[in-house]
Amino acid sequence: MIVLGPEGPVNGAPGNDAALVMDISNPAKPRIRAGLPLANSLLGPPTNLQMTPDGKLGLIANSVVHVQDGNAWKPVPDNKLHVIDLDANPPKLIDTITVGRQPSGLSISRKGDLALIANRDGKSVSVVSIQGSTVSRPADRLRKISDWTDRSGGSPSGGRSGLSRVPRCKQAAPAPSEGRGYYLPRPNA
Repeated sequence: MIVLGPEGPVNGAPGNDAALVMDISNPAKPRIRAGLPLANSLLGPPTNLQMTPDGKLGLIANSVVHVQDGNAWKPVPDNKLHVIDLDANPPKLIDTITVGRQPSGLSISRKGDLALIANRDGKSVSVVSIQGSTVSRPADRLRKISDWTDRSGGSPSGGRSGLSRVPRCKQAAPAPSEGRGYYLPRPNA
């Protein structure tokens, strides 16, 4: 909430945020299925909200939380991922898990079994597993961008082009012999 103070606009105390689950099967008459009281910020991009391909789960990443700083409130990075059961009647929050700092982008695989969360302040990518209605971070798969290297010892932004890049860790997935990009450890490695 922005309020007008003696020195101009300032962030006010956080309001009562809510995620609304809408039924738009009849676009002329949309209806609210549920209003879930979740902390979320207008500062996050629209990619902070995704639904699994089967429509059963919704994931909402909260990029910032407001904390009091003297008489004002300031946004600081958050690290929460809310899991919504969209099959329940009414839809409900079933879990909140911790991911990297300031999750600012979210993508779910076509199979609906994996989600990647880009963490702006953490300079990392969180990998979460989706199995039915269970969403979890398998064995701390957070990797800072600076911890990634290619096989020649170069960095993600440097090095020779055409090399497969793998994370520096003991149990990395084998990279294809050709191609570019980053390869994450196997979920069960």
